[in-house]
Amino acid sequence: MRDVWDQSSTTTRVVVVAAIASIVCGLGMLCVFGLGLLGVLPVSVPPTPAVSGDSDQPPTAVINGPTQAEVGQPVAFSASASTAAEGSHPVAFGWTFGDGTTASGVDVSHIYANPGLYEVSLTVTDDKGWSDVAVQQVQIGVGQPAAPPAEATTPIPEPPPATPAPDPTTAVPGTAPPEATTPAPETTPTEATTPAPEATTPAPEATPTSGPGAGEAPTALIIAVVVDGEFQAIFPPGQIIVAKPGQPIEFDGAGSQPGSSEILSYDWTFGDGVSGATGPMVSFAYASPGNYTASLTVTDANGMSDTATAEVQVAGEAQPTPE
Repeated sequence: MRDVWDQSSTTTRVVVVAAIASIVCGLGMLCVFGLGLLGVLPVSVPPTPAVSGDSDQPPTAVINGPTQAEVGQPVAFSASASTAAEGSHPVAFGWTFGDGTTASGVDVSHIYANPGLYEVSLTVTDDKGWSDVAVQQVQIGVGQPAAPPAEATTPIPEPPPATPAPDPTTAVPGTAPPEATTPAPETTPTEATTPAPEATTPAPEATPTSGPGAGEAPTALIIAVVVDGEFQAIFPPGQIIVAKPGQPIEFDGAGSQPGSSEILSYDWTFGDGVSGATGPMVSFAYASPGNYTASLTVTDANGMSDTATAEVQVAGEAQPTPE
C-alpha cells in the first residue's frame, strides 16, 4: 500500500488528503487550517479586531462653581469638566438649584432671591442612556447695606487765618502815628471770633442717636419675579419682565435693605391705575397688553422711605382662565 501511495501523483495526494480532512474537520476554518499544516493549501488567519472601550460605564458628572454668593448676585456653574466613558459622549446636562428652579446646558447662571444654604445638583446623561449625578452646596448671604452718604464724613474747611493789624512802625517817616487809635485793632483781634464755626460744626456728632446709621433712609429693591412658574431675574435694574395678559406675576421685594430703623411697610403700584397691594411679596396679573411700570415703596419706623421700579411688557394672547 505504501508503494502505491509513493507512486501516486501529487494531484492524487491532494484529492485524498482533502477528502479525509473534509470528513474529519467539516467545511469550517479548522479544515482549511489543517490543510495548511499539511502543506497542501496556504492558510491566512484574519487578524483579531481590536476591542473598543467599555460603553457600559456611566459618565462622570463634575460641577465647577462657587460655594458662596449673595442675594441678587448671578452665580455661574459649569459642567465642562464632566467626562464620558470611551466610545460614548454626554448628550444632556440637567441642573437643579435647590430653590425649586431648574436649567439645562453645559454652562448655566442662577440668581438666588433669598439667603440660605442651597444644594446644586447636576445630572449628566450619555448617548447610551447611562447617567451620573454630582451635588454641590452653595451658601447665599444677605449682602452688605449701602454705605452712608459721603457728605456725612466730609470735614468742614477751616476758616482763613486772621489778617494781622497794621504795624504802626510802617508809617511814613517823620510822621508819628496817633497812639490813641493804633491799639484799637489789637484790642479786638479776629482770632477771638474765627473759632466760632469750629465750635458749632461738631454739634451733629455730639448728639447721640439710637442705633447705627440713624437718619438713613431704607433702600427699596425688586430682586426678581416669577412669571407663571418661570424664573425671570430683574437684578440689576434695567431688565424687562415679559408676560401675557392674565398671566400671574409674583413680585419679590424682600431683598430691600433697612436704613436707620426697620422697614414697616411695603406698598406696590402696577402702572395701570390699580394700587393697594402691600407686603414683601405680591402677585398681580395685567388684564391688557401694554408697557407698564411696577413700583415698590418701602417705609421705615422713622417715616423715611425709598422707591424702586421694574418695567413690565405685556403682550401676546391672554392666558386661558382655569375652569
